[in-house]
Amino acid sequence: MKKLLYIIGLLLLISCSESNKKKEKIQLLNYTVLIDDEALNNPYLISVTDDFLFLANKKTDTIIETFSLNGEKISQFLLHGEGADEALNVVGLQYIAKDKALHIVDNFRSLTYSVSLLDVGEDVVKINKEPIDLSNIDEKLAVRDWWYFLSNGNFISSSASPQGMLSYYDMSKEKFNFYEKYPDFKLINDELNESAAIELFQSCCSVTPEGDKAAIVYYGSDIIGFITLNSDGLGTKFIVSQLPNDIYPIHLENGITRGAYTGKSLRHYVNVTTNKSNVYALYCGLPEEKCAPGLMRGKWVRCYDWEGELLHTIDLGLEVLKISVSADNKYLYALESSENGFRVLRYEL
Repeated sequence: MKKLLYIIGLLLLISCSESNKKKEKIQLLNYTVLIDDEALNNPYLISVTDDFLFLANKKTDTIIETFSLNGEKISQFLLHGEGADEALNVVGLQYIAKDKALHIVDNFRSLTYSVSLLDVGEDVVKINKEPIDLSNIDEKLAVRDWWYFLSNGNFISSSASPQGMLSYYDMSKEKFNFYEKYPDFKLINDELNESAAIELFQSCCSVTPEGDKAAIVYYGSDIIGFITLNSDGLGTKFIVSQLPNDIYPIHLENGITRGAYTGKSLRHYVNVTTNKSNVYALYCGLPEEKCAPGLMRGKWVRCYDWEGELLHTIDLGLEVLKISVSADNKYLYALESSENGFRVLRYEL
């Protein structure tokens, strides 16, 4: 009997071990250089559509550049500034398939710019802008770092409100709904107050080209959220694996408390990109003291299905700033920055 129990236990151990190996499956992908530094300015955002690759630049007069999927420069548009058809701080590029348009989010000016993909090859690219008027919204904390539109015309946003990490604005009802409560801030540091803890949960988001699904990842936490549009609003699933670590409080003279990272604090997600099939989340996983200064980078891409299951992890072979997956799930594009300049890389999935 003891021998039988031993054999059963051994089989269960082997089964669990094989299951863990499956979850930890790593794929090393090779890349080709699509665009090298000589053709680039100072890019920090990347977005791929069915026919084009868009880059957003900092510290340049013109923010958006358009390339073919073969890396050939097509056009540039959207000047940096506060005038008409100008932007101050572009935080997101969103491809909306049904409109055949690129939406550009400027959170400093509370504007969303829309450009038809039919116009990007013209000498003068027509830019439409839609202001997000937040002045009449009672929930002042409902819109934080970014917002993106869904296929029903409503938008989602990161939230600084204690009511939830994610806000969803119903345009017809002029009302916000909130999803996913913030974790207990005492679990991070018992000297933090609620507002100081919420500041630590900065995030980025990607909406599918169809506009019916979205994913959110967090820079200082191992948290990923899966969002699905349904008839009742949103269906959400957030997977919380680790909260901000090694955080110490700073008490300012005006009575405000802030949470500060240390060299031991981990950097988690860097960027996320989605299509109707999968979620690809760029991951760092290193403590602050071991990261290169400046913008966050990662060399690992966690691939999930829309149920939240981790399918495998991709080893990119080097650290990159941002990623963007093609709608057909065939290619992953990456923006790399090093001492030698910038490059756009393409990986075959």
